[in-house]
Amino acid sequence: MAAPKFYEFNANADDFQIYIERMEQHFEANKISEENIKVAVLLSSIGPETYKLVRDLTFPELPKIKPFSNLCKLLGKQYSVQVSVWRERKKFYELSQGDLTISDWYAKIRSSSTKCNFGNDLSKVLRDRFVTGLSTPKIFDRICEESEEKSLDELVSLAQKCESNGQYSVRYVSNFPPNDGRSLQRKYGKIDEQRQLVSKKDNQRRNVMRKEVVMSKIPM
Repeated sequence: MAAPKFYEFNANADDFQIYIERMEQHFEANKISEENIKVAVLLSSIGPETYKLVRDLTFPELPKIKPFSNLCKLLGKQYSVQVSVWRERKKFYELSQGDLTISDWYAKIRSSSTKCNFGNDLSKVLRDRFVTGLSTPKIFDRICEESEEKSLDELVSLAQKCESNGQYSVRYVSNFPPNDGRSLQRKYGKIDEQRQLVSKKDNQRRNVMRKEVVMSKIPM
């Protein structure tokens, strides 16, 4: 019985590590355990350009005689992107919720943390970034009422409840009371009127002084 076909690897679009992880799940789902079949599925799924690459890497031996794990390592080195952990962490710590929903904000920091190599501190770092990156003041204030010992899952769940009760907007909520904008407009409008009045009086004084100077120079 022929092994079920797996989708073709695209070097310009696919992450090779994720591709291999999915291929291993393909093997699990189809109960494929034989080494030679795994190798055959891999080599028939990577496309002609990638096959030529792996053939060059294993020369003078053919790729098909290499173990599946060895082929994965060879190709992994070729397609793995070298990243700076410090750069990735800088990006991570600069993240903020913006207009994202709580669920999307949580997913975003999860995704951005994958290349940061936080190790055993991952859960704590995610929790801190989740809370401190919240953009809605009322949700942030509500979370601040909780103990710092609360888990990330508990805080995410609480934030989602705050968001879903309809009293908290994902977008920025102004701290000004209702109609305060109009009050400020009236206030500063009056200030402008006062400035214009003072300026008008100053102009009138200067005109009077000029006339007095001119009159003093006319011979009597």
